[in-house]
Amino acid sequence: MGIDITLYAEAHRNGKWEPIPEPVKKEWSKGKTVPVESTEIGRPYKLFAALAGVCQDNLRRTMYAVVEPISEPRGFPEDMNDFYKKYFSENQCGLDFGHSWLLLQEIIDYDWDNQYVTQWAYVKHQYAHLFQDGASFPAEFPAGEKLYFVLPNWKQEPETTEVSWVTSYKEYVGCSEQFIEELLELGSPHEIRIIFWFYA
Repeated sequence: MGIDITLYAEAHRNGKWEPIPEPVKKEWSKGKTVPVESTEIGRPYKLFAALAGVCQDNLRRTMYAVVEPISEPRGFPEDMNDFYKKYFSENQCGLDFGHSWLLLQEIIDYDWDNQYVTQWAYVKHQYAHLFQDGASFPAEFPAGEKLYFVLPNWKQEPETTEVSWVTSYKEYVGCSEQFIEELLELGSPHEIRIIFWFYA
């Protein structure tokens, strides 16, 4: 089993927060008006970790780095729009966790380029010298050669050495720019916020 995210957005208009996109009636909702998720992002666990510190254990187990989240889960915002309040309270299930919200501006200000994580892996002995403490991933590492990450029940490959390198949060998470760009289509960073939670 994996972990998924449910993600909605609000826009601040006329002094209050409103759902965006606007709720609609769906075939499956039997005529009821339901909220529309603002974006479909799949299961980018590294982004989950950056948004709310979720899935850090998954990253530790594979010797990936642990990132400092923008914020630990905050719960739902007190001034959330009435439609979301009613719908979420009536449709939550016991598997939901990590409820939180973030302004789009907070996500943009997260300093993706100037925060770094250290990653570890194993490489064949002859390539270990290419890796230096505190340095980025070596450009000289052969494109066809394999990095051996630690997975559950993994046993170290013969003739390999543990190495490390540093990576910016932007490069490590990988999808942050696309995520921000999709949210910017909804409006100004100071007037858009996301409301989200996770479930297993």
